[in-house]
Amino acid sequence: LAVDAEQRLRDNDGDVVLAAADGYSYLHLPIVAGIVVFAAGVREVVEAPSVYLSDPIRLCLCGGIALYLLGHAAFRLRMVNQVVLAELFAAVLALAAFFVSDHLEGYLTVGLVAMILVALVITELRRPRAAAR
Repeated sequence: LAVDAEQRLRDNDGDVVLAAADGYSYLHLPIVAGIVVFAAGVREVVEAPSVYLSDPIRLCLCGGIALYLLGHAAFRLRMVNQVVLAELFAAVLALAAFFVSDHLEGYLTVGLVAMILVALVITELRRPRAAAR
């Protein structure tokens, strides 16, 4: 994606500065925020993996991943004008994991989120790529 975004900026006849500012500053904010929020949740699970998680901790785990994926999807849309439905679906599944993990121990909640991400990676690997330039 980064290589495609760079190439798109080079080929862009419009306002390259605006496109770069959107992609590499504004749209990176939800990506970084998602990582930080997820890390805060993981920290609690690492300290006590077999404890049932409170709603805020589960929201950090699941919502952080969803925020990251939505930020990544927005970046992809802005930079290469492409939408990957699997990425959006994984974000929805991550949010759904928040609701279904109410009675799961921490390590199981992390495992559920990890399974969603593994499925996304497999889907991405199987997706046909654009022809080389």
